[in-house]
Amino acid sequence: MRRTNIIASYEPKTLDQFADIVFEQTQRNGSCLAIVNLKSEAKAVYRRLVQMNVDQHVAIVHLSTSMCGKHRNKRINDVKQLLSSEQPVICVSTQLIEAGVDISFNCVVRALAGLDSILQAAGRCNRNGKSSTPRPVYVYPIADEKGLHRLADIQIGKEITGQMIRENPGADLLSESAISQYYDHWLKRIDAGGGKLDYPLEGERTAYDLLSDNHYFHHPQSHRSALIQRYRQLYLQRHRSQRQSL
Repeated sequence: MRRTNIIASYEPKTLDQFADIVFEQTQRNGSCLAIVNLKSEAKAVYRRLVQMNVDQHVAIVHLSTSMCGKHRNKRINDVKQLLSSEQPVICVSTQLIEAGVDISFNCVVRALAGLDSILQAAGRCNRNGKSSTPRPVYVYPIADEKGLHRLADIQIGKEITGQMIRENPGADLLSESAISQYYDHWLKRIDAGGGKLDYPLEGERTAYDLLSDNHYFHHPQSHRSALIQRYRQLYLQRHRSQRQSL
């Protein structure tokens, strides 16, 4: 059973417009997770939502890597309690919530990023299949987004996903073909840039060698997925300190 539908747009939204969409979707769905790429964006969206929430009927929670772990975990637990009691709630976060957090919202609104991040965000929507009807995951590019030049992996992923959306409007981003296309483009971009995947594996090979060598990369899909997952683990480990600035 499919738990979510990804509804992607290539029409840029200002941060205020993005926040307006989040608030509207919360009114419709009861709970909404809003994920942006930068801490400054999360703060701006949070401020706009607080201004809109005049009668304070919606609980609005802001998460950031700037918070200490204890404070951040407390806020996540607060959100979980609000969700379990089915109170209207919005959580505004950077992508810190996309991995390792077991939480489920009725709707997600995600700033355009790499397809891998969008799929992680979708994993926080209808996570346990409580709704038999797929729940919506909306994706919008942020207009005049500043700051991603220091975060090349996010910038590249965003550009590739944006190109896929523009060239194939309405395409199923949850399909194997879309995921395969995304990683094919991603690896070609890295390859064109001279390769940045020199993470050592067993023997003398690196993750870059493993993924760019046709003999390995054209294994059956299950092997291919395992290789890509291994690459992602290595890549995210290498860039964890960089992502702390999101």
